[in-house]
Amino acid sequence: MPNLKTAKLSESEEMYLVTAVQLTEAGSTEPIPLSQLAQALSIQPASVNQMVRKLADAGYVNYLPYKGIVLLPDGRRLANRVLRRRRLWELFLVKHLELSPTEADALACRLEHITPSNVAERMFQFLDRPSVSPLGLPIPPKNADVVIDPPQPLSLLTIGQHAEIIRLEMDPAGTAFLHAEGIRPGAAITVLAIAYQGAVLLQAGERQVTITGSLADNVLVIHRKHGETVAATKFENN
Repeated sequence: MPNLKTAKLSESEEMYLVTAVQLTEAGSTEPIPLSQLAQALSIQPASVNQMVRKLADAGYVNYLPYKGIVLLPDGRRLANRVLRRRRLWELFLVKHLELSPTEADALACRLEHITPSNVAERMFQFLDRPSVSPLGLPIPPKNADVVIDPPQPLSLLTIGQHAEIIRLEMDPAGTAFLHAEGIRPGAAITVLAIAYQGAVLLQAGERQVTITGSLADNVLVIHRKHGETVAATKFENN
């Protein structure tokens, strides 16, 4: 297995791993088909096949012929390290240089590969220890041995579970309604009750909020233990 402290991947190799993690965040299941990876990277499937075999030989992914790839722990940890730097840069560029989230993402994709770990940690402290990016995506933890779970729909939670809102996938009207109720990326919520047809009663801060099952299907969350700190970050465009 590769030693992550000494192994140095090229930017291209890192992007394969990062893209695989992003696909799982968006709901793809493993094994991830090579055709899906090629489409996300905008490259030819033959090139993907060659690179995937190289990453498999290095111990970053498990390649299953005719099925796709499964990220191995070292591959997921390395990808999360890169994503942590990207999303910290995105947040810095949006909050302090007033770039749009799209502009910030494009620039952060270049900066993520050249940012030393100590600079990333200084940025993390400077930004008040954020947990989500301007696009509502989770910022992986500093400890790369901690593998973050992909977001899941709020509707899958059970009574008594605690979670952090990661992003809202709905039209502007639905987003505005939830924002007004305190349901936004970075907010901590607890499921108090589940009613007929999936309506959910939530505790959000000091407020109790009821949302429909259809809205709950489009609110993505990460499960949190009771009392676990959530560093909320507010964005007007989320």
